[in-house]
Parts: sequence; C-alpha cells; structure tokens
Amino acid sequence: MRAAARAIVSEQQVTALARVDGVCSDRVHSDGVHSDGVRVDELARLPLLRARGLLGRGVALAVVDDGIQIESLRARLRAALDLDLALDRSQGQAPFPELGVEHSRVAPLPEPFSRGRRSHGSMCAYDACLAAPGCTLLDLPTHAPRSVGPKRIALILAAYRHLSELARARRFEHLVVLNSWQTLPSDALMGLSPEHPRHPLYQALCELEAAGADVIFSAPDHHAERIHGPALHPCVLTVTAVNLDGSPFDSSVERLCRASGKPDVANYQGFAGYELFRGQPDYGTSAAAALTAGLVASLRSHPRAHARSPAELRALLRESGRGTAPPDEPGIVDVEHVLARL
Repeated sequence: MRAAARAIVSEQQVTALARVDGVCSDRVHSDGVHSDGVRVDELARLPLLRARGLLGRGVALAVVDDGIQIESLRARLRAALDLDLALDRSQGQAPFPELGVEHSRVAPLPEPFSRGRRSHGSMCAYDACLAAPGCTLLDLPTHAPRSVGPKRIALILAAYRHLSELARARRFEHLVVLNSWQTLPSDALMGLSPEHPRHPLYQALCELEAAGADVIFSAPDHHAERIHGPALHPCVLTVTAVNLDGSPFDSSVERLCRASGKPDVANYQGFAGYELFRGQPDYGTSAAAALTAGLVASLRSHPRAHARSPAELRALLRESGRGTAPPDEPGIVDVEHVLARL
C-alpha cells in the first residue's frame, strides 16, 4: 500500500503556497541511479538517515523557484519513492497578496517555464524529497514568466517575508529554504548589487536566519567565473556540484573565494531523478543544492539538531567535507560526520 502525502492548493491550483506533507512508506527508495549503476542515495549516505528515522518529518522545505507542477511531481514521486500526493483543495491559501494569479500559478506554467509540463521547481522539490521524503514542501513560485529586475526581486522579498513570519510563528518544527537560482545584473536596486549589505535581498536573508531558518543557495554554474549575488551571503549555505565520481562539475564554480569562503560545500549532480529534460539526469548546482536542502531537512528532524542555530549547522556541514577536499575546494557533505557531532 502506498504512503499518502497531502498537497494543499487552491481550488484553481494557483495558490502561492502548496504544502506537500510527505509520509515515508516502509518501501521508500531512490531511483537516483546513474547510467553506470551508481546510486546517489548510497553516495550521499541517505540510508544512514533512514536507518535513524530521520526523514524530515515536521520540517518545512520551501522551494523558492518557478513553481511546482503538482501532477508531474506526484507521478514521479509515486514511481520512484512509492509516495502518493493526495490533493486537498479545501485549505488553499495565498501567503503574500503581492502575487496575483498571473504570478502564482502552480500548474500549468506557460512555456518555456513548463518545459513540457515540467518545471525547474518540481525538479528541485523531487531532489530534496530523495533525502527528506517526510518533509512538508512549501511552493513559492517567485520566478514567474516575464518577471525580471525589480518585479522579480519584489516577488522574492514577499516570499521571504512570509517565510520569516512562518519561522517566527513556529508553524513547523523547522524551516529550510531552497534557492536554486542566480541573480542577474538587472536585479540591482538603487545602484546596489544583491550582495551589497544595503540591498533589500541581502537584508531579507539576514532576517530569515534571525528567524531560525536554514537557507540554501546553489552556487552559480553555466561556466560562471565567480560566486556572486545571494550565494555570497554569510547567512546562507552555498552549494556547488560534483559528478558522481567526485570530480568537479565542469560548469560550476569549484574554487573557494578567499574573501568569502564560498562555496561552503559540494554535493552530487548528474543522477537519475525528476528528469526536467526527459531522459536526462538531474544536473548542475540546482540538483546538488536541492539534494543538500533535503539532507538539512532530515538532519533537522534529529532531536539534537533542534538546539543548533543555522550558523552552527552550516559550520558542521562545512567541517564535514574538509577531510577529503583540497585546501582550495569545498568538500562533499558527509552525513555520517554531521550525525556524529550533533
């Protein structure tokens, strides 16, 4: 019998918040298998979490992205994780009124964001669920079509304000916020780049951490020359990508920035998963950051993790990868190391 999860959406499925309460079945497994037979759940040590019952239950994982395609995610989770999503349309809610229907659509998103009725946010949600099948997903579709510059920043800030309120109100045992995107030159405000301490985005990230949220950002890839934007923020965990054999993903920033110490950690990409592009593995720093966000959500469901501040957990995660990494590169997250030191 399949486990049941609940997605809370509006009657028209256009709410800005969709909750997916994942309940793990006894047969939960990952289909994260590369063509050479390497399983990402084994590489990332996910069985260690499952053996301890650390599935992310009670932890909310917010996906700040282009929206989660509920039906598509449901089908993939059912096939791969033996996890069902049952829709409850009676409890939909729009957490930030700044988002109109045009900018809060969960399904279907117009091209090119739907990519054949699949979305980047759905891939991120799926990859996070590989590591945290018991978490509650929060869908915050801020990267709407034609939303650029100040409009996009306004949507992200509205989402962050809502998440800060949720964290302060202790609506969940803990909150993890996943951001698998990069800022653009058009995201500067008042002549300030997003990494400037006076930029509203920078300040909102400080408020999220102060409220107790763990914030995850993907490091820039697509051959970016340096870490930039919110990925440089000292209050976020910045994740770069490595291939399944541990070698650096060739289009990501792999060297540490001496001034910031970013990226903080690395994690795997290139594994079979949601398949944003059909028949292709989940790739890049987006997949690596989503997998890491799931790990953080599951770690937060450990009783001894409750008292750890976001800064303390970031330090543990960074420390966990230092044993095998060269001095000028971030290490791969070591779940066993973190569990031993909680």
